[in-house]
Amino acid sequence: DHNAQKGYFSPLGNLRDMLLAFKNSTMIDGVLYAHDDAILNITELSQGQYPFPTNKIMHTLPTTRVRDGIVSEGRFAYRAFPDGHFESIDKNASFESLDIMFRDDITWYHAFKPYSTGGQILLAQDPSSLKYRESDGSILFPGKGQSDFMFVPKKYADQFAEAAELHLKHSIFIECAFPKVLDIICQKTSAETRDVKLCTSWTAKIRGSLEMVQSCINGNASFGVVHPFKISQGCKEFSHAYDQLQ
Repeated sequence: DHNAQKGYFSPLGNLRDMLLAFKNSTMIDGVLYAHDDAILNITELSQGQYPFPTNKIMHTLPTTRVRDGIVSEGRFAYRAFPDGHFESIDKNASFESLDIMFRDDITWYHAFKPYSTGGQILLAQDPSSLKYRESDGSILFPGKGQSDFMFVPKKYADQFAEAAELHLKHSIFIECAFPKVLDIICQKTSAETRDVKLCTSWTAKIRGSLEMVQSCINGNASFGVVHPFKISQGCKEFSHAYDQLQ
């Protein structure tokens, strides 16, 4: 049910729309997207600078330098070809299906859904993707990642919008779409990026709790984004967590 899943896609469309709305502004330098259950550490994001630095794309995606042979955690990074076959990033292996290719990594709930790899397969077969194909004719998908934050300078508005539209056309989940959109911008422009540290927890007992937030604050790393922590925990609790994180 696409309507029930529209939150899987709408953040990408919202960021696209805002970038296009402000691309000719003389007052706005970029657009920052954050999920409604993310807490931002503005001190870390700004690196203590004023005005806020707007020259780089900022994101919390796993470091995935696929063309250098570096794939963070190796999760669902692959090459898809218009004829329907798949290859590993290093081109050392070919597969007839993704479930065979990733048979040892199927714990991700969204694996092989129509809105994840299913949509990517359609994108790779879409003639509109021609300009984004690698020299071997494939579309290189750099993997998945939590996609709850991104800052994009407005000078990349058109490139972002075009790449985003192709993913929205095939209803691709943001955790698969954002990494590829970022990859496309970096390949087609001279865009610089900055990896922002994300603090989260997959332990059900503390995920989304004040305990999780406190563990982020007490950690040794400086986190730019903490996710998830919903305002439904209470406005006072949310405000307190936000203030503590700065």
